[in-house]
Amino acid sequence: MTKALTVAALLLFSVSCNNSKTEAAAEPAADTTAATPAPAPPHQYAVKATYSSSFELGDANQADKVVELWKQFDENKLEKGLDYFADTVTVWTADGWQYHGTRDSLMKIMNKLRGDYSAMKSVVVAIVPLKATDLDENWVSVYGTEYTTMKNKKDSADIQENWRFDKNGKINMMHQYRRKK
Repeated sequence: MTKALTVAALLLFSVSCNNSKTEAAAEPAADTTAATPAPAPPHQYAVKATYSSSFELGDANQADKVVELWKQFDENKLEKGLDYFADTVTVWTADGWQYHGTRDSLMKIMNKLRGDYSAMKSVVVAIVPLKATDLDENWVSVYGTEYTTMKNKKDSADIQENWRFDKNGKINMMHQYRRKK
């Protein structure tokens, strides 16, 4: 009897093991590949931007260049950043000054302007590298506060600048906005 019970137990165990293997084999294998989500359609704003409304994060290395230029301006070492600029540059400053010409001529003008200050300190508040995907353009937007001393007169202002880079990674345009503190 013991022998019969042992054989019956082994048969039941064998059948149950075979059933679970069959059930496991019958189940389809789980798909481990992640499905690529479809790109979201572009956002539709209430008005159409005249330049672009299709931006994504851009090249952080270009943002580094702009921050270095701010530091070089503070330290009155503008010549260190000359190679960051394209041969031809367009600049609009907050006081309405406009320039379009060679980087070398711009550097001479900027050195003279910086020479009027006895001290300057800029604090970067925010910096965002951007890429206008519809135009294939790279921009860097930087916001900060500038503290200046000119002939013993101290001043400060909030500044926002937008710097555009050409296809060679050189700066070819800058727009500046300022709010006196």
